[in-house]
Amino acid sequence: MPGRRDAGTLTGMRLLIALLAVSGALVAAGCGGSSSGDAKAKACDARDDIQTQITKIQGLATGSTTLDEAKTALDQISKDLDTISSEAPKVTGDVGDQLQTANDAFKKSVKDAANSVTSAGSISGAAAAVTAAAEQLSASYKSAFSGVKC
Repeated sequence: MPGRRDAGTLTGMRLLIALLAVSGALVAAGCGGSSSGDAKAKACDARDDIQTQITKIQGLATGSTTLDEAKTALDQISKDLDTISSEAPKVTGDVGDQLQTANDAFKKSVKDAANSVTSAGSISGAAAAVTAAAEQLSASYKSAFSGVKC
């Protein structure tokens, strides 16, 4: 009866392979289900980092390194905005909409601040531009993101 045993083993192997395939599909579906939570975490972390970068700009002293540090912080804010732009649509519920709306509202302020800082012609002009940018970004951030509940 070796033929029957081989057929039974083959059927058992097929069943095992089918179960593994179904298990893998369920695991993959489970991972996809948490993408909204992962997206929310990334977007909210980016939102928090924007506040950190604004605080850095507010704390800058005058001098030539100030301008470089401000540009670096503004570049990071732009990256954070890009992160929010890509992750917010994946977030379910009101938080996703809140992030998207706040992000859209805040982008223009960042662009204006970057333009004023990079167009400053002198060290004293740069210092004044950085100070003004920090104030403007702080107010704009509070206005845009205060309602976002991460």
